[in-house]
Amino acid sequence: ILSYSLEWINTVHFPFFVGETESGKSAVMQLGRWLAYRCVVSEDWPYADIYNFLGTDEEGAGTIIEDEAQEMGKDRKKIRLYKGSYQKGSKKPIVIMTDKGRNQVFFNTFCCKWFGGETVPQDKGFRERLVIVYMKAGKPQAFIKDAGLDNENGKALNQIRSKILVWKIQNAEKGFPIVDSGLEGRDRE
Repeated sequence: ILSYSLEWINTVHFPFFVGETESGKSAVMQLGRWLAYRCVVSEDWPYADIYNFLGTDEEGAGTIIEDEAQEMGKDRKKIRLYKGSYQKGSKKPIVIMTDKGRNQVFFNTFCCKWFGGETVPQDKGFRERLVIVYMKAGKPQAFIKDAGLDNENGKALNQIRSKILVWKIQNAEKGFPIVDSGLEGRDRE
């Protein structure tokens, strides 16, 4: 629901699903693919693809899910991009060469982001923006990767997504209530 409601909030933490292989991380990523707003799931997103996906027009207009993110900590540029993108109004200025010369474009970076990996990158500032969810192996009754538009599970997931969108439209003017959490610093955000 949060991915459909980013215009109502100023900051967002990013879930990071961490666990061994076969612990269900990719299944959670697939659930996000089905239910989150304008969601794209990928491994090792290139910067240009991130900026192109988020665009310059509407802030928070999509959900990025990056699986196999355990090595992301080695990519300082990407860590900086994600560290700065938890807050509304976050933009990345990029100079683009066109046939008319140089043009500076400001790309949006604020949106919901989910990550999954076997370990969590050790960058302190990045970790402060995460909600770490530890995954354990289990014996699921069904596999979300088997869901398709032409089977019962896929149709059920599509119905849930439709209900979330209808909820969003019905509550467009209301937003979320303001709650005093009693937290301080980045956690208060």
